[in-house]
Amino acid sequence: MPPALPWSQAEPEAVQALPKPPLPINIDQLARKYLVNSYGNAGDKTCGLDNRGGQFFLGNTEVDFEGNDLVIGGKRYTGTRGLWDLLVMKRPVVGLATEEDKKNYEEIMVETGAMRNRKNPRKPAANRGNKWENFIRPICEKHVQKPQQKVKRQQKKHKDKAFSQAIQTLCLNDSNF
Repeated sequence: MPPALPWSQAEPEAVQALPKPPLPINIDQLARKYLVNSYGNAGDKTCGLDNRGGQFFLGNTEVDFEGNDLVIGGKRYTGTRGLWDLLVMKRPVVGLATEEDKKNYEEIMVETGAMRNRKNPRKPAANRGNKWENFIRPICEKHVQKPQQKVKRQQKKHKDKAFSQAIQTLCLNDSNF
């Protein structure tokens, strides 16, 4: 039987899974565990770490590793279990992240833009997941303000002020008050 051509259908036993991209060499055990989990179904593909040709990114910002720590935008973040869980997992363990981890996660999400939709950066990368509801939505509500809402609020404030001034003028000019 002639050998199979490169574009022909291969025998099922000959098909091998594609190798996963290599992990950075300078990482410790905790970072390695979470980076391996980021490849599987448990990894957050929407707002989590993204491996592009062996280099990791959050949003459009490059991420480097030193031991268990992360270096993002020139700033070093201590790589605790809680922060790694928030950054990598689709369903972070409730209660694992400390307040410091949540603060660092918020800072990272805002600085990298990882919580924004990749196709339309003016919109958040929203979904119905646990992580969105418990962690990312509060960050978006705090830091991402829709321009229309801001304009409407300013217009209402201006109308209220003008109305208030008109009432004061009427009251001052009317002798019955």
